[in-house]
Amino acid sequence: MTKRRLLAIVSTDKENRIRCQHNECNHPVYSAIHVVLDDATLKVIGSTCFKEGYPDLKSKAKFTERFGETGRKLNPEELAQLINNTEQLVEKLSAEYEAHIAVEKIHLEDAERYKQELEQQCINAGHELREQRLRTDQISKQEAIRRWEEFNEKVAKRTAELALIAAKKITFAPLPASNWVNPKKSALALILKDGSAWVRCEDLNGRHRLYPVEPSNEWETMLPTRCAIADIASTSFVLKNVVDALFILRTRGVLFEHVYSCFKEAMSAVKNNKMLVDSDRRTS
Repeated sequence: MTKRRLLAIVSTDKENRIRCQHNECNHPVYSAIHVVLDDATLKVIGSTCFKEGYPDLKSKAKFTERFGETGRKLNPEELAQLINNTEQLVEKLSAEYEAHIAVEKIHLEDAERYKQELEQQCINAGHELREQRLRTDQISKQEAIRRWEEFNEKVAKRTAELALIAAKKITFAPLPASNWVNPKKSALALILKDGSAWVRCEDLNGRHRLYPVEPSNEWETMLPTRCAIADIASTSFVLKNVVDALFILRTRGVLFEHVYSCFKEAMSAVKNNKMLVDSDRRTS
């Protein structure tokens, strides 16, 4: 079986035209010169004769395809090789092609390496960002714990001071509500039939408290410890269970109950309504 293969496509200047070797065509050609291996014989053929004589071959030559349809431009020395020693020129073009492939392989490897480095940088950046967020969260938590401990320390210190004062039967001034109440949180005003008045509020640490307005001497015994802890320093209950604490107070009978946007408004409402309640009691 005859072996036919297109090895290369080359070109030269018009004044250096060569003769087409296809079936003694002898037509001068200078652009898109096809170098064909035809049954162990190398032939130099013009593009028109190639299409007519080798319709089974595609007009793509591996060695020179990267140079386009007109092929690789030959210098004078290479043109002489094409005419006198075509095999040597083909070997040169083959070597060029292999060198080109090697360089392309290096470029592809470099590009792939660069891509992997970029991907790794993105991964590292993501890890670093997550670690930074974790560090920030940890710092925030530590700061919150520090503030909480600081607050508890102040409360404990004040409680100890007040306990000492109480033991000596000396009148003391509790912490003003303005020192611990969160002024931006809503508050519940509550007046009971037994004459006591309360404000349910939140402190600066987000804990719910019940603040007795004009408390009696034994105010700290009015709620069980299972739902509230009496904080002597601030004259208020720290609530463990808000629902239970309010339920216990409401069982004593409610004369007035309303939610206000802040502690100050609730206190004002309690005092005003308590005055009316006390006045009604005196007149009755």
